[in-house]
Amino acid sequence: MKPWSPHDLRRTARTNMARVGISDEIGEEVINHIKPGIVGVYNKYRYDKEKQEALQKWEGFLLKILKTKPGVKTIT
Repeated sequence: MKPWSPHDLRRTARTNMARVGISDEIGEEVINHIKPGIVGVYNKYRYDKEKQEALQKWEGFLLKILKTKPGVKTIT
């Protein structure tokens, strides 16, 4: 296995957020990317509720992956 960094986990999370239907706008907020251009100047909304929902959806996706692996026990 090639060496990896925490940034690889961030990239994997962001990629799979799109996979499970989280919008680009919310996905970018979750990973705290700076909004470009005029949007970054005028849109100061923090999207807290939307980020919470997105992270819960991401958690569900991860749990589904773990539950399909034989012999893997999840913490409940």
